Amino acid sequence: MIVWVQTLFETMAVTCLALLTGGALLSLVGDEYKPIVVFPHRLFPLVTLLAGLASFVPVLRLVLFLAPDTGWMEAIRLGVFLSRTGQVWLGLMAASILLALFLQARDMTSSKWTSGLALIGTWMLILIKSWMGHAASVSGVSGWVLHSVHLTAVCIWAGGLMMAGFFTVDTARWLSFLRWFTPTAIGCVTAVILAGWGLMGIIAPEYVASWVLPYGEALLIKQWMTAGVLVMAGVNGGWIRRKLARGEGVNPLPWIRAEAILILLVVAITAWMSQEAAPHTVAETVQAVGVSPLFEGLFPGKWHPGLRAEWQGHLLGGLSVLVALILLALIPLLFRQRRSAYGAVWLAGLAACVGFVGVLVWAYGG
Repeated sequence: MIVWVQTLFETMAVTCLALLTGGALLSLVGDEYKPIVVFPHRLFPLVTLLAGLASFVPVLRLVLFLAPDTGWMEAIRLGVFLSRTGQVWLGLMAASILLALFLQARDMTSSKWTSGLALIGTWMLILIKSWMGHAASVSGVSGWVLHSVHLTAVCIWAGGLMMAGFFTVDTARWLSFLRWFTPTAIGCVTAVILAGWGLMGIIAPEYVASWVLPYGEALLIKQWMTAGVLVMAGVNGGWIRRKLARGEGVNPLPWIRAEAILILLVVAITAWMSQEAAPHTVAETVQAVGVSPLFEGLFPGKWHPGLRAEWQGHLLGGLSVLVALILLALIPLLFRQRRSAYGAVWLAGLAACVGFVGVLVWAYGG
């Protein structure tokens, strides 16, 4: 239960940072390059405070870990005030309060200077929060830089989508918006993939072997979900853009909202991964926490320290991967047939589940 609560709060923290980033970014852009977007003034101070408060999760975990041996007061003193994680969180909370006070006093949309300062302040929060992550704990500055790049790109991409998708009241200038946001999103996707690859090398260097652990399995599901997000991005940034350029009537909002929901699901999976043991050395991690219940259910008693994935062309695994790819290919078909965009969310989720099982069976089912 506590893991799910922590996952919820971590997801909330990243979502708040994304909303702040997206709001500041859209406020900086001239009116001729964006749809009409109406932001509630009180939204930004609130999400700024929530970004800091919800980031308390790693500190809470530390306090909960220490409390049985030291008592609650000593655990709070050690976890909040003396640990590296707690001290970084205190810095994040202080920065969040300062930014919230600034945004309470000045409407983010009132001037370019205000939105620019809000964007810089939000980026500072992202940098501080990245210092609390697994990668910075393991590799210091290099891990922090990779995590910062990854989180910044996610916040720009997801934040822009959420703010434009959920706060737009008129899509008359949507094509102008897509002309700058599509290359921006492509740059963010590239940064996410490259930084994610670097983070994977730090946190899960034995990538395939880590699929016997909850962290590795969640990483594999996340990658399948990301494939669904990329298909959706192709529909939003490519197909819809061409239709608008040709003057064809199309409502982009349901599709951009569906893409934002998919990205939030990926963020939630990432948040759940942060609650699990990172598989720096798979054999040692398995000795400490055991293999995942899912792996044990699929392959009972199979794991041993020398177990290696063997790609033997397992029929069920191969068919499952094929079905997952077909499900992803159906997403553009939904758009073509003018079906509900939210059906694409279900297709992407189903593809992630089927593809995940397929890859696992393909690797370990022999």
